[in-house]
Amino acid sequence: MPELPAARRARLVARHGLSAYDAALLTAEAELATLFEQVVGHGAEAKPAANWIIGEILPAYAGSLPAAGGFAALVKGIAAGTFNREQGRTILGRLLDGAGFEEASAGLSQLSDQGELAAIVDRVLVENPKIVADYRANPSAIGPLVGLVMKASGGTANPGLARELLKDRLDR
Repeated sequence: MPELPAARRARLVARHGLSAYDAALLTAEAELATLFEQVVGHGAEAKPAANWIIGEILPAYAGSLPAAGGFAALVKGIAAGTFNREQGRTILGRLLDGAGFEEASAGLSQLSDQGELAAIVDRVLVENPKIVADYRANPSAIGPLVGLVMKASGGTANPGLARELLKDRLDR
C-alpha cells in the first residue's frame, strides 16, 4: 500500500526538518514529494531543495519535472555560490526542457575569482567618483556600486563577493 499523504508529510517534517507548511505543499503532488526526496538523496540540502521546488517548480507545475540528479546539482551549485538565483532559473528552465545539467549550465556561473572581480571593482570605483562620494557620506548606500559591478561583469559577478571587495576598498 502506498504511503498516504499525511504520513509522508509527517515523515518529511521529521526526517528533513521541513515546516509542516512546506511538507504540505510538497505532498500536494506526489511527484513533487518524490522529486524532493530524490534531490536530497543526491546530496542537496533539504530546505533549499524544498524552496526551489515550492518557489520555482510548483507555481508552473504541469506534470513536467527536471531529472533529480541535474536539479540536485543546481541546488548545490546555488548553495555553493556557483550560480546566482537568476542563473538558477535559467538552468532550471533548460533542465525542464530536457537538457542535462552540463548542457543546461553551460556558460552560466558566477564570477567568483577574486583577482578578476577586484579588477572590475577597481574600474567601477575609478569611473564613478560621485557614487563613491555618496557611499562615503552614507555607507549603507553601497547598492548602486554593487549594481555597477554586476553590470560591468555582464551580470555574472558574485554579488556577495562584489560587496565585500567594494567595502574593503572603500573603507581603507
